[in-house]
Amino acid sequence: MGSVVISLSHTTILFVIALICCQFCTLIDTVSDFFKSSSKLLVSIKHPLSFKKSINIEKLVDAVSQLISTSAEINGIYTHQLLIVVLMCYVSITSHLYYIYLNASSNIALKHFYIPGDCLMILYRFFLIWRTIHSATSISYKSKEFNVLLYQLMIEDTTNDFLHNEKLKLHIAMKREVVFTACGFFKLDYTLLHSMIASVTTYLVILIQFGEPVN
Repeated sequence: MGSVVISLSHTTILFVIALICCQFCTLIDTVSDFFKSSSKLLVSIKHPLSFKKSINIEKLVDAVSQLISTSAEINGIYTHQLLIVVLMCYVSITSHLYYIYLNASSNIALKHFYIPGDCLMILYRFFLIWRTIHSATSISYKSKEFNVLLYQLMIEDTTNDFLHNEKLKLHIAMKREVVFTACGFFKLDYTLLHSMIASVTTYLVILIQFGEPVN
């Protein structure tokens, strides 16, 4: 009975973590698509510039500013959940790697059954972290891409309509970017993935050294 309860609890935790990551990635992927569409609209504008096009760009910049604010609100909603998910995945990956080492070095009859299960859990947790980081990095890149395209458009403007537009100048000067963090402790980018791999390796070596019998 106890093993059944533990299994159900473990399955529930896995489902909740997957649900949080799925919701977060779906939301920011949707916002990321809007950033991509905004960049395409910006590229499609050609010279000579008309007054109507100038107004459209102002509306486009307003829409992008709203997307940046929406991204910040999404980060505020999921920031605590993301911190818990990352920490749980980190602890789970470290512990399952250690279990693989213990099972591989033991004479347990069912070790060929336990090791593949631990490997699957490691891959599952690693995929959740990678998918979350990939979505957060993608939307950050696309928001920066829009700002770069807008800056290039203002520089290449021969009529100086964009260059002297106060709203566009303010948007460039503010340098608003989309950055996702977990309660401000760390950014959700690929440097986090590299740090996790290095940290897991370090703690795994420590666990193996302390787990060896003293002669």
